[in-house]
Amino acid sequence: MARFVALYPKPDDVEAFDEYYRTTHLPIAKSWPGMTAYTVTRFSATPRGTEAPYYLMAVAEWQTDEEMAAALRSDAGVASARDAKMMASQFGVTPTMMLGDVF
Repeated sequence: MARFVALYPKPDDVEAFDEYYRTTHLPIAKSWPGMTAYTVTRFSATPRGTEAPYYLMAVAEWQTDEEMAAALRSDAGVASARDAKMMASQFGVTPTMMLGDVF
């Protein structure tokens, strides 16, 4: 199984970021073709009770690396990348993005 992970730092305006992510970015990302799962986690703390190094994590999954690559090149993939760039500018949150395989 192929996995895409985006880790977002804490934005300056949490409420505005959450609203934008939920109403604008999430629908774009959820339209990626062939996806088998999509989850979003908002972190509250580390197990030691300190502030988490990231605010939000989005995880998308596909059956194969080829399906994931095709989805990221699709119109929806391009639109989500463009929107992520806009979010970095508007909210000061440049995500760390990684690709991997579930084992």
